[in-house]
Amino acid sequence: MASGTFGYGAELAGKIDYSPIGAVVTKTVTKQPRKGNPQPRLLETSCGLINSIGLHNPGIERFLTEYLPLLRGLGCAVIVSVAGDTEEEVSYLADRLGRQRVDGIELNLSCPNLGKSRMPAEEPETAFRFVRAAKSAAGATPVFAKLSPNVTDICAAAVACEKAGADGLVLINTVKALAVDIDARRVLRGGYSGPGIKPVGLRAVYEAFRAVSTPIIGCGGIASGQDALEYLLCGARCVAVGSAGFAHPGLAREIVAVIRQYLRRHRLRLRDIVGLLHEGTAGRPARG
Repeated sequence: MASGTFGYGAELAGKIDYSPIGAVVTKTVTKQPRKGNPQPRLLETSCGLINSIGLHNPGIERFLTEYLPLLRGLGCAVIVSVAGDTEEEVSYLADRLGRQRVDGIELNLSCPNLGKSRMPAEEPETAFRFVRAAKSAAGATPVFAKLSPNVTDICAAAVACEKAGADGLVLINTVKALAVDIDARRVLRGGYSGPGIKPVGLRAVYEAFRAVSTPIIGCGGIASGQDALEYLLCGARCVAVGSAGFAHPGLAREIVAVIRQYLRRHRLRLRDIVGLLHEGTAGRPARG
């Protein structure tokens, strides 16, 4: 379950079955608490959502004392999403979480809703430094870098993160977008998610798979088992469900069932289909 759409993971405990879920990625946590952006923060469009939350969160210390204990009892892996304005902040967050032995740290390099001119993921050199700082502080805890589609070449950032030692890449975050309220004559700027961005995510995964060896988590517009299979065939090792989880919190079970049916029908293992669309092309072959 993708960051930002499943709260801190424990809100639906007792209401859905967590057993089919490989991991829950928490809402992004920062060093200090953040109030986030003013309302309105969320707008439903004809084919997705635009959000401008602004990383509203309680801060790392409150997260560790109030939220993490609840997450440990869910029965699935826990990946904590973090963001920092500097390498020092990223290092601090990774150190705190590494000491708690969470299952993974997702380094959010690509939130478009902070009012800044540039995101770390837009500059490969900055992405490299942030990932390196997180890896140096995280100990044995895996670090996954979440990258942005709002760039000319996402592969440049992917390569930089791989060189910095990232254990995985998460592709993609939301697409910069804008909605208009014609009566109030105002706009909502934010990140666009939902079915409309799936082709953008698929292309990012397909191209990054050819550029790096680091495992990829595919994310963006996944609302069915078929969507998940498309990401796997393009090169994703795992997939993450985002906005679709709002309407269907139990979607993970359906996705798992569809993937299993597909594999049985074609007499394949899951590792056999990762990047299978690259077989026989100039790209490297699929790997488990």
